[in-house]
Amino acid sequence: VEPLVAALTDEVGDVRQRAYDSLIKLGGVAVPSLIPLLVSEEDEIRQSATEIIRKIGKPAVEPMATALTEARAALRP
Repeated sequence: VEPLVAALTDEVGDVRQRAYDSLIKLGGVAVPSLIPLLVSEEDEIRQSATEIIRKIGKPAVEPMATALTEARAALRP
């Protein structure tokens, strides 16, 4: 999953598109690796991660909920 996530920032558009499509096909297992991209300073990266998670759909819900729970726990003193 990580090489595909890294490929979302590749200079070659075709590489980015193939990574995008592959991450969608992987489904829920790709979501934890995409979550950090949701706060990227780069608009294109943030948008790609959001679209991939949206297109994954229902299988993304559980990994997203887990990530939010973990983030919330990490923020508590």
